Amino acid sequence: MNRVAILGNAGSGKSFLAARLGSTRDLPVIALDDLFWKPPGQYQTKRPAHELMALIDARKLEPTWIVEGVYGELVQPFLNQADHLLWLDIPWEVSRARLEERQLSRAAASDDPAFPMLMAYAEAYWTRDDGRSHAGHRRIFEAFERKKVHLASEGAVNAFLRTVPAGVGS
Repeated sequence: MNRVAILGNAGSGKSFLAARLGSTRDLPVIALDDLFWKPPGQYQTKRPAHELMALIDARKLEPTWIVEGVYGELVQPFLNQADHLLWLDIPWEVSRARLEERQLSRAAASDDPAFPMLMAYAEAYWTRDDGRSHAGHRRIFEAFERKKVHLASEGAVNAFLRTVPAGVGS
C-alpha cells in the first residue's frame, strides 16, 4: 500500500482518511483540491488545464503517495500507478453534517457565499453522472483491477484503518 487513490463526495472523509493513512504508512498526501485550485485552498480560481496536468503527471510518478479528491477525472491518471483504490461512499447525512461543522469552525462562516454552492454541489453527488458523481466514482471503482475497498460508513473506515500495517513497504 504505497500508492493509494481515494475517491468520495465532499465531506465524506477523504482528507481524514488520507491523513491517517499518510501518517501510518509514512506516505505523502496529494490533495487534488490543492492542484485544481490556484492558489491552493481558496477555491475560487481554477488552475489552467495545462498547468494542472503537468502537476499531475509529475506527482503520479513519485515512488509513494496518497491522492485524494472528488475529481474522478483527476484521480484517473494516478490509477495506472496506484496499488489501492479506496471509495468513500458515505451517506449524505454524514457528509452534510461534516461540511456544516467544518464551515462553522471557520471564521466568518455565515458570510461565505461559496458555502451554499458547495452544499448544493455535494448534495447532487447522487444525481449527477459525471466523473465527480456517485455514478462516476462507481464506474472508476468497478473498472479498477487491483486492490480496492468500498467504505460505506464511518465504522467501515475505522475498521479498515485498524487493518493497515505501519511503515512504507509493509
